[in-house]
This record gives sequence, C-alpha cells and structure tokens, in this order.
Amino acid sequence: MKIIARSLLCLIILTGVVSNLFSQINVDDFYTSSSQDSLKEQYMLACYMFEQSADEEDLSAAFQALVAAAESGYSIAQSDLGGCYVDGFGTEVDYEKALYWFRKSAEQGEARAIYNLGYCYENGLGVEKNIDEALGYYQAAVEMGQEDAIFTMGTAYYYGTYVEKDIDKALQMILPLAEKGIPIAENLMGVIQAEGDLGEQDLDEAVRWFKLAASHGWYEGYYNLGVAYEKGWSVEQSYSNAFEMYEKAARLGHAQAQYWVGAYLDEGIGVEQDKEQAKIWYQLAAEQGFVNKEYMDPDTDAGRRTALLTVIMVTIGSFMLILITFFAYRNHLNKRESAFPDKSEDQKLFEAVSALAAEGDVDATIMPGDLYDQGVSVEINHSMACEQYRKAAHEGNPNAQWRYGGCLMHGKGTDKNDDEAIEYFRKSAEQGCAEGQFQLGFAYLKGAGVEKDLEEAVKWFKLAAEHDHKKAQYCLGRCYSGGLGVEQNHGEAVKWMRSATKAGAMPKEITDAFETE
Repeated sequence: MKIIARSLLCLIILTGVVSNLFSQINVDDFYTSSSQDSLKEQYMLACYMFEQSADEEDLSAAFQALVAAAESGYSIAQSDLGGCYVDGFGTEVDYEKALYWFRKSAEQGEARAIYNLGYCYENGLGVEKNIDEALGYYQAAVEMGQEDAIFTMGTAYYYGTYVEKDIDKALQMILPLAEKGIPIAENLMGVIQAEGDLGEQDLDEAVRWFKLAASHGWYEGYYNLGVAYEKGWSVEQSYSNAFEMYEKAARLGHAQAQYWVGAYLDEGIGVEQDKEQAKIWYQLAAEQGFVNKEYMDPDTDAGRRTALLTVIMVTIGSFMLILITFFAYRNHLNKRESAFPDKSEDQKLFEAVSALAAEGDVDATIMPGDLYDQGVSVEINHSMACEQYRKAAHEGNPNAQWRYGGCLMHGKGTDKNDDEAIEYFRKSAEQGCAEGQFQLGFAYLKGAGVEKDLEEAVKWFKLAAEHDHKKAQYCLGRCYSGGLGVEQNHGEAVKWMRSATKAGAMPKEITDAFETE
C-alpha cells in the first residue's frame, strides 16, 4: 500500500489550526496562568513553540516541551511525539521510541495513534512488518472515524492493495473526505473521474477535483492540473499555465513535476528558456529516482531526446496539439522513453505544428514561433518567430502578446517599436498573464518605451508576484526595500525577496535595473 508518511505534527499543528487558537491568546499568560500546568496547556504551549521555532535550538526546546506533555500522560501529545520520532522532527529518527509512544497513546483510545501503529506495522518501523496487524489497526481507526485511516483503506480498496479491489467501497470512503475538502482525497477523486472508474471518463469532473486539491496546496493536485493544461482537458490548453502548476508541485517535492519543470525550461516551452535551471530540476528529479540520470542530463543525446516535450499526435480533423506526458497517478516510464521521436523526425514534428497553426489554432500558432526562436526542429529564424507571435497576438492570445511585445521592444525579428511593444505588454497584462504584467512593470521601472513611473511599476509587479512570478517578486521586494514607488517596508521586502530566491539567481538585466535607483 503506497502511503505518504506525513509529518503528523507539521500537518496537524503547522497548517494553522494552532495559530488560529493562539490568535486570541496572550502567550505570556502561559507563564502566569494558574492553570498552566494542565495537560492540555502543556501540549498547546509545545505546539506554539513548534510553530514559532526559527532554528534548531528553538526546535529542540519545542520538542522537549512536547516530551513533557507526553510524559504527563496527554494522549495527543504522545501520538505527536511518536510522529516526531518517525520523521526526525526536533530529534533523531527512532522507530522504537515512536512505537512506544504510539502504543501509550493508543492505550488511551487515541484514534490517530491507532492509525500510526498500523503505519508502523505496514512499513516495519520499530517492529517486524505485518500486514494483517496493520490492516487490523487501520480498520479499528476507521471505525473511530480517523480520516487518515479512512483514506488509507479507501486507497487500498481502489488499487486492490492487500485487500480485494472494490471501487464501491473505495468511493464510500474517499468521496466524503473529498467533499470535506481534504486535498489528497480531492485529488484521488480526480484520478477516479479521469480513469473512468465510475462508468465513463469525465474530464470536467476530474479537472474540478484537481483544481480543488490544488487550491488546498496539494502537490499532486498541482501536478495533475498541469497535465490538464498541457493536454487541454476541460480547460484551454496553455503551456505557461501547465508550467506554473508543474513548478508549484515541483517546489513541494513532486519528482515528476521536477522533471517536467526541467524539460519546459530546457526547451523554453511556456517559460523563458534557462538550461542551467533545467539541469538543477533534472537533477532533483533524478535524485528521487525519477528516470535514469542519463535521460535527465540535457548535455547528452538521450537527455535531449527525453526533454523534447513537443511530441505531437495529429489526428484527421483534429483538435489541438497534445504533448505526451504522464498521468500523475501512473508512472509508465518505459513507454515514455520509447515514445520520443528521433532527430530524423524533427521536421515532421515542425510540419505538424505548422499545419495546426495554419488552420487557425491559436495555441499552436505560438509553438512554431517558439521552435523558430529556440532553433528546435528547425534553424533559428527570429523573423519567422516574430511573425508567428504577431498572428497569435492579434487573435488575443496573452502569451503571444507579451512575446510579440518583446520582439518589438528589442527589435528581435522585426523593427524596434517601443510604443507598440508597450501596447502588447499591456494587452497581455490586462488579460491576467503574469509574464505580461511583469514585462509592463519592468518597462515602467526602466522607462523603456514609456515614461518612467515607479508607482505604476509596483502595481504591475504586485499583480504578477501574486501569481508566483519570481522575477516580479524579486522586483517587488527591491521596490519595498528601497521605497521605490511604494512606502518602504522591510517586512514586505523580505517576504517577496525570500519567495523570489527559491528560483535561484536573477538575470543580470533585472538586478542591474535597480543599481541606478
């Protein structure tokens, strides 16, 4: 049974449950209240200390506070302490101690501890692996309404792992959890709908569930939503949106997403090409065992073949170009590797894309432009790239509009025209395209093609930053730091700069723009 080992304390405490409680409590009262020695308050103090911990010393102190609450006999603290020993959270990993505290908690009827004992028996943590024992504990926790156990058994029935496959039983367990807004269950409901396990495939419902899971921050939800945008499942096909979703999943540690972020960056599909960043993401995916490292390295022939995302299947009277990709819930690696075309097929690929573009497919119109711009499957030709972007931009495609604006701003493939460049940046930005918003803000910051206006620059940077655009976040942080177009605010500066640095170093053009301010 494939179960994700969740950090019990992190999930339960650090998701905001405790901070909501403490938003109305004066922390100093814990040290003066006559009831501070009660078991519950000891536990709550430990929770608060975990939430506020800023370094290893703070974490160690929080752990000791939790130990004190557990040793005093508080069952929830005992269960959480076992979780710390499983995850090495505030202490070293020690499965035997984890098992000890789970048992102490379970003896008091704590459902979560009973579930955790099942997890230990299933995975052989601190005890000899015993599936029958694991299922017994899981079932006991299910009967107590413990949601982790309900999801675990629902998943077991869905996949037929350790128990006989039973879709009806699986649905009875998973659907109520999904309807309660539990993201891992929402994602699995999307998988069930996409697979057609309820009778027929329903991509509308699948995408609805994936969106819900993503809105709750679940990395599989982000990944599957990326697949939906890439394939055009019940949403307008958008490689930039697909990249955005893959990146969010990748930053949460999703191996397949890390690979696809690398591939998109490597080929410049839906995002500005950055081969150095691509290597980093390939390596992160490889370290999790996703595809042989040979296929991850863009400096090898195998790596370049694997990174070729623009494999397109064209059917007669067809709809849209479809990128071959994984279902998030299937890992058909061998099929994936054999599906990529050899270099001899590059021209066929380009002709297929061009044919779709000629038929008026707006998304496909961008793709030949990217191929010409990056020299993929065809020789680099910036004039042809610009023309493809222009056509799609005139059709109202926001991702083409900022690309065409960039051509005009830099005189790349066409005559330089700053006024027209700003017009297209604005059109893209006003449609909510984060890159368009960033480009317009950067133009106002530099006074490029438009009168310099720092307040207007900040306005557009904010909009793009809220869509997790890293360059915009960096620029917004610098504006807050220097009081450029906005009141100086070091707290906001640190927040946005910290978020931006997750993407690595900023291009010199961007950092240099603030040197003269």
